[in-house]
Amino acid sequence: MRCCGYRLPKTPGVRVPRHRERVYSISVNGSPIDSSAKDIVINVPVGNGESIQLLASQMDSVDLSSLDETALQSIRNLQSRLTTLCEQRE
Repeated sequence: MRCCGYRLPKTPGVRVPRHRERVYSISVNGSPIDSSAKDIVINVPVGNGESIQLLASQMDSVDLSSLDETALQSIRNLQSRLTTLCEQRE
């Protein structure tokens, strides 16, 4: 597939997100390039095309009070989806 002279990937995991699409990303080591890190990194959309990175190892110390309602709603949606996913596996 070509767009604007660039080849777009067909793999769903690396496709270009649609305009205003919220994308949650979870990675075991934070980057496929850096194999030395072993933490789980969660990228959460917070609005205006921006995201925040949350590290699993630091979840107990994250201060969510500074986040706006859009970011908190994104985290709640992710929590709900992960809970549903885990319940289906049991």
